[in-house]
Amino acid sequence: DDSFLQPMKDLRKITYEDHSGHILCEVSGFEIIFCEKCGFIHVLNPPSKAELETFYKTKFYAQERKKTYFQEQMKSITWWNEIFQERLDKLENELGRTGKLLDVGCGPGFFLDFARKRSWDVCGIEPSSDACSFAKNELNLNVSLLSLENYLRKNSKEKFDVVYSHGVLEHVLDPKDFINKSRSLLNKNGLIFLSVANDFNPFQYAYLKQNPEILPWWLVPPEHLNYFTTNSLKRLVKNCNFNIKSVQNSFPIDMFLLMGTDYINEPKLGRQCHHNREKFELTMLN
Repeated sequence: DDSFLQPMKDLRKITYEDHSGHILCEVSGFEIIFCEKCGFIHVLNPPSKAELETFYKTKFYAQERKKTYFQEQMKSITWWNEIFQERLDKLENELGRTGKLLDVGCGPGFFLDFARKRSWDVCGIEPSSDACSFAKNELNLNVSLLSLENYLRKNSKEKFDVVYSHGVLEHVLDPKDFINKSRSLLNKNGLIFLSVANDFNPFQYAYLKQNPEILPWWLVPPEHLNYFTTNSLKRLVKNCNFNIKSVQNSFPIDMFLLMGTDYINEPKLGRQCHHNREKFELTMLN
């Protein structure tokens, strides 16, 4: 887990409040620390809760690269549905049935829509007004414009068989608190599903080692505040006293960089790489 420290620019050690570890680098005024106390990499000086709430409510999907996000997901829905099916197969296998599912940070609601068609009892919460409106108006889903914290204040007695979150843990101020709050919503023997970006992985490390002048391009605070390797995510979940049932890594998109497709300096190539990944996976499945 420490191998990625070598190509970083700044390795000063710091102790600040409840955090201690090496500062890996600084991005847009945010310090990135490999925190020994937390056991994973995160922003040391994150925005306030109020600033984040404003950002996700009105600005997140208004960003240039997110403006067509809902439409792009719809174009890729065949590929997404294969992913959703595999995830639900695993959840149903563990439970022995379908059940009641809460999607935290459900976005436009495509996963909830798929799960509902497989006879799950579903609802979602989402901090973005745009995404919440799409899920409710276009897909007729039960989705509320709430954070997990605010949902718990209103629905503390509600229980679920599965609390699902895809691409959410990177964004929250306190991942451990997020997991513990999710636990409080579970029925006995309930399941938590977590999906995060696999950052500081061997493909990224290999590229940085060959291009030492480049800073880690995947560091995007204040949007992503936390960065997980496979090991650090497993460590976090175990520290929250969960048993791990399944761990899976998806297609490493960074592999394209090692083949010479420079989507860092030419961002438009990134979408083509993703489409190539879709074609590859769907062809193999077929």
